[in-house]
Amino acid sequence: MKRWKAYASLSLVMGIGMSLSAIAAGFVGEWERSAHQLEFQRQTENLAIALQRTLNRYTDVLLSIGDFYEVSQNEVSQAEFSLFVRRSISTYPGIQALEWSPLILHRDRSFYEESMQQIWSDSFAIVETENNTLILAKERSEYFPVTYIEPLRENEAALGFDLASNTTRREALQLARETGQIFATKRIKLVQEPTNQYGFLVFLPIYYPFPQDTIVSRGDNIKGFVLGVFRISDVIEEALQGFNERINFSLHDRDNFLGFYDSIAGKAIGETDLDPSLQKEHILCSNSIFCTHSLKIGQREWFVRFYPSENYLLVFRWGMLSTLIIGFLITIILAFYLWKWQSKLQQTREISNLKMQFFSTTSHEFRTPLSTILISAQSLINNQHNFSEEQQLKIYHRIQNVTRRLTQLLNDILTLARAESGHLEFTPEILILDQLCWQIVDELEPDRLEQRRIQIENHYPDRQVYLNRKLLRAILTNLLGNALKYSPLESAVHLEIRGSDRELKFKIWDRGIGIPKESREKIYEPFYRANNVGNIIGTGLGLSVVKTCVELQGGSIAIASRTEGGTIFTVKLPLAE
Repeated sequence: MKRWKAYASLSLVMGIGMSLSAIAAGFVGEWERSAHQLEFQRQTENLAIALQRTLNRYTDVLLSIGDFYEVSQNEVSQAEFSLFVRRSISTYPGIQALEWSPLILHRDRSFYEESMQQIWSDSFAIVETENNTLILAKERSEYFPVTYIEPLRENEAALGFDLASNTTRREALQLARETGQIFATKRIKLVQEPTNQYGFLVFLPIYYPFPQDTIVSRGDNIKGFVLGVFRISDVIEEALQGFNERINFSLHDRDNFLGFYDSIAGKAIGETDLDPSLQKEHILCSNSIFCTHSLKIGQREWFVRFYPSENYLLVFRWGMLSTLIIGFLITIILAFYLWKWQSKLQQTREISNLKMQFFSTTSHEFRTPLSTILISAQSLINNQHNFSEEQQLKIYHRIQNVTRRLTQLLNDILTLARAESGHLEFTPEILILDQLCWQIVDELEPDRLEQRRIQIENHYPDRQVYLNRKLLRAILTNLLGNALKYSPLESAVHLEIRGSDRELKFKIWDRGIGIPKESREKIYEPFYRANNVGNIIGTGLGLSVVKTCVELQGGSIAIASRTEGGTIFTVKLPLAE
């Protein structure tokens, strides 16, 4: 009887222990699933951002070459083209080739081929493909043959290829010609591609003289196209250098598969090499919205579908399994400590992800302006005797604008860093309000000396105020800068100043894109940007800096916005006594 009672007590304890272990494991598993799902979503966002920024850098390279053609009045030799693009080729390994393809009319075909034979070889001719074989191009009214190409090595097969001979290439080429915008092709098999990888082209039309805003005028003034040639696998692998996330993804446009990235192998693979098991669905992607991101390249939209790799899944399962094993030996008190530990772990991950996002965002925001300065400076050095004074002034202004953008970014980062460390102090001084406001306007609109977009209405009765100069400058610079950035180019931005002897109120309003209602609660978070900003450049730091500076002075900030009617920011600051 006693033995039976002992067994019964042991069974009861084991039953209670196992039940509590199962319950604790269930709770921890759910917490872990939520934390991993959030972490997975943030990691996929970082990967999508890296891919989009790489694509943006490629289009920036094409735009810089387009500027070079514009200032050279469409007179660029093969040697000049090669010298100008060489740095971009060495800097961005994802570029297969950069090319120049002029418009050649049929009546000029023989003369063109003879002149190119003197540059390249006696066998040069305008060609096209038929049954995957290069043949002489059929007679057409016009051709767009590849004339300059850099690097030439491994791309020789593309020389003389008529881009208008292929349906996919011709479709993007014609759209670029008619609109004057950058256009990307659908997936294609490159002429110089020996494997089963896909590629794509991005066209930038070159006009001379610059056409009127009509299809007919653009068609008449087209001189050719600057284009970038890209292997999709190279683009993916370059964009993800430095990333160690165990996440696979596939890349599609609206019609076709483009490529797949195997995170374990660290390389992109083509469709015929794809193992279907790599695209397993998982609980982390129970809702496809969270695991699918869109990318923009040359007026074309791509879609990225993410999948956790097998290694990622092992990490996910281990936490729940270890909790279940430990649960046999502990009471519900340990579940409480596990909950506290899980909260701290999640907080640590959030800080780690925020740092990763900070470095990813700021590195691109620094790299792109610095690349622009470098390319512009190189243009001045290489062509200082060929540029007119007006052209040189244009490049100087571009360098100045990019430098101001870098300075603003550094100021925002420094302000947030000082605020977080407690070193951002409130030290008021006597300020001449009108003078400070117009200084900020001059900095934001240096090229508009006569017709300012920013209109100031100062109804404050006193000329002087007692406030912190740096904090007030940071508030107004970011709010007015955002209003200019997100508003139509010629629309006005208003700054209204009112107040009393105890409070100063600034009201800034515009007729821009507005802030969606669902974004207003998060708009002050660092790096957060509303989902309607499109391709407008920004870091998501400005409003975080504004809120930090306002709160440090004991003030308040409010938003009133309509997506169809602009945004109003109202800042109230108490006046120091």
